[in-house]
Amino acid sequence: MKAILTAAGLALIAATGAAAQPTPAPAAPYLAGPSPNALQLAHDLVVASGVEKTLEAITNAMAAPIAARQAQRLPPERRDDAPAMLAAAQEAMTAFFSGLLDRLADFYADNLTEDEMVQVLAFDNSPAGKDMIAKGPQVVLTVTGFAGTEGPRLSANIAARFCAETGCTPAERAALSGPPPVVPAAAPQTPAPSPHAVALAAQMIAAGGLGKSFETLSGNMATPVMQLEVARLPADRRAQAPQMEAAVKAEVAAFYARIFDRLAVAYAASLSEDEMSQLLAFYVSPAGQAVAAKAPLLVREIQVAIIDQAPLLPGEIVDRFCAKTSCTPEQKTALLAPPARAAATP
Repeated sequence: MKAILTAAGLALIAATGAAAQPTPAPAAPYLAGPSPNALQLAHDLVVASGVEKTLEAITNAMAAPIAARQAQRLPPERRDDAPAMLAAAQEAMTAFFSGLLDRLADFYADNLTEDEMVQVLAFDNSPAGKDMIAKGPQVVLTVTGFAGTEGPRLSANIAARFCAETGCTPAERAALSGPPPVVPAAAPQTPAPSPHAVALAAQMIAAGGLGKSFETLSGNMATPVMQLEVARLPADRRAQAPQMEAAVKAEVAAFYARIFDRLAVAYAASLSEDEMSQLLAFYVSPAGQAVAAKAPLLVREIQVAIIDQAPLLPGEIVDRFCAKTSCTPEQKTALLAPPARAAATP
């Protein structure tokens, strides 16, 4: 269960590279905290879920490209310090994800009863639950890689949909599409699972609440993307903002639909049909449905954590790098400077 919800959060992380950040939700009113026993159960649930190992795998996968981008800003005489940049990125991301784990435990303690947490723990420790948890990191990495491929294409897909509706000159379409996306290399192909297995996987993850979670993400993401894309319209086309907004809503929904489908394929390729049937049986049980009902709220909690903390990550990496190697004020400023946006081809 936790691997599925982690995938939702990671799909969001991949998507934020193509869009403005959504607006954080208002702070919730203060309520009495959960009992010590509930806090311990929530901690045990996070440990049993395998989320920590999933986040370790993601750190290992994401730290290298992040560090490589930062290292490109180093002057030629400091390129030998690239390994220190990688170590800084790994440390900063580990601290970032550690904070997410704490928020995840707090969420469970605040939103699930002790009896529900006991039942989920029992499921996580069952053979089917353990197998899903063991395979969760690879499934999440597969889906994150897919989202990383799809996310950079979002602006171009929106522009194509808008221009099909309203008509655009080649120069207008290029300006609306933005610079060509940098798309990660495709993952190696694996044998495709059967259509029946994919359908069972889709039913399983929908019962686990991911469908509604993606609806939440799609709605939250659409508004800032609309603002970004409408701002790109030339002054003489601002009257067509409603068509751009419709294109954004359709493309963002399609983006998450593709990630949902890829997740179903990934689980169908990783789990047996018997295991997926057992997982589905849990998700439709009272305890499973209690957890699934909270899935959109959990995804929102992850989203808010990303909004709060992700913008600080580059600065944290640079601080750690400079602590390891020493930097002049000018070098630190250069490492923290935002990347220049490429101009569109007229």
